Amino acid sequence: MFRRVIGLATLTFLAWIVFGHVDWTRAMINAVAVLVIACPCALGLATPTAIQVATGQRRQRMASCSRTASRSSRGRVRAVVLTRPERSHRGEPSLTDVVPSEGGGQADDLLRLAASAERGSEHPLGQAIVARQRKKDWR
Repeated sequence: MFRRVIGLATLTFLAWIVFGHVDWTRAMINAVAVLVIACPCALGLATPTAIQVATGQRRQRMASCSRTASRSSRGRVRAVVLTRPERSHRGEPSLTDVVPSEGGGQADDLLRLAASAERGSEHPLGQAIVARQRKKDWR
């Protein structure tokens, strides 16, 4: 069965090159289409491979973005103090104090800017910053 499918795909390729007067790329696309339609196992093998390649590329891009972001902000951050969530009574992190560094602006402005940056975040620390800003706004 597989030999017949390969033969049919080869014939399709040659027919498009000779009679269709198309370039090599178009003829190859048509031959691969015959392979995928005539032999579903090709699609079953190609789909997981394509997903794996796309996932690997995304991870690589995200890693390079996070490295760039951390490098660009290295010189500006003076201190970030975190405690373990186990120490709080609820088992989740919470923001207790905002202490700006020398010349760093007002604490309220820093909290507002940090909360606006973390508004869509699903990270527990980002959610703690947003919760603190909301609590401050309700006072």
